[in-house]
Amino acid sequence: MVSRALSLLATVLATCLSTGVTANSGVDGPDPAESSVLAPHAVGGVILERHLAQAAKPPGLEVLTYDSRRDRKGVYASVRAQGLALRVGKLKGSGPRPYHSSDKPTWLLQTLPTRTSNVVMMVDASDMHLLCGADELLAKRRVLTGGDDNTVVVGGEPILWPDQQKFNGQSLSQNPEPYPVPAPRHSPLRWINCGLLLGSPSAVLRLLTCMRDRYPGFPSACPADVTRSGTYPSNYSDATVYQYSRNIVFAKGSWGWDQACYHTYFLEQVLGLLPQPHCPRLVVDYRADIVLSIGGMARQINWKIKPRRLGFNTTGAMPCVLHGNGVRGKPLYQKVQRWWRRQ
Repeated sequence: MVSRALSLLATVLATCLSTGVTANSGVDGPDPAESSVLAPHAVGGVILERHLAQAAKPPGLEVLTYDSRRDRKGVYASVRAQGLALRVGKLKGSGPRPYHSSDKPTWLLQTLPTRTSNVVMMVDASDMHLLCGADELLAKRRVLTGGDDNTVVVGGEPILWPDQQKFNGQSLSQNPEPYPVPAPRHSPLRWINCGLLLGSPSAVLRLLTCMRDRYPGFPSACPADVTRSGTYPSNYSDATVYQYSRNIVFAKGSWGWDQACYHTYFLEQVLGLLPQPHCPRLVVDYRADIVLSIGGMARQINWKIKPRRLGFNTTGAMPCVLHGNGVRGKPLYQKVQRWWRRQ
């Protein structure tokens, strides 16, 4: 009887691991979320006791992603290849409608209090590819944060978006230095790209709650301008009509305006306006040790530095995550997918 029970349990575990789905849970609240845990595929020859021990122990690092479509094969395959725990979620009722920029932060605000891992890494679902495992990610995080758990790592990119973001009524892009603090001269990644956040669940949660407490309308709006005294004369939202160029106008919807909250946050951090320790420190990954936004970086990528890894020639970094940001990043992201499948 005991032998039969163990055999049945092993079969159930193997089925769960092979399908990738081990749990489903709802999140209570006015905007309940749907989420599921995707586990790495089973490895042949691993004993049942080890499966049980792994299931009982919270992961050191968990990848979080918001995906109302559930068809992002690239990011899921690369997470599984690295043996990382992955939680995919969406807001209930969000599937049939277009994506709103407030969806992801709303889901994170509901989901982060439930996480038990030491560290979470939030990544965009549509254009991210992972190239390293938890040990390397955690080691690089320790270097970037100085071992401070009240610090969140965010990615960088070479352009300011939204490009009309203002500081004291003037275009932020016209400052001689970003934010305005000196950026490393060895890297073109001078501006924040919020496609990746890396930190303890409590620190990432405090980052978002700090934004909610400070920015009127967050997460459905973000400041388009911030003054030295910490006021916000204007903002962006899904209702904003954005004139990007003479020929390109974003009429309404999700066009990346939510990144403005991170520009504002970093500016206020530099100005000393953020209350501590409620608002954690934000650190930009200028070298791209954690994440490289590859839009416009085709000539700077070393495709042969190491098997199943790519290098960033400008800084000498080997990024753990590649982000196909922007118009120029999407074709390069597809090239990364083809390269990875050939490895």
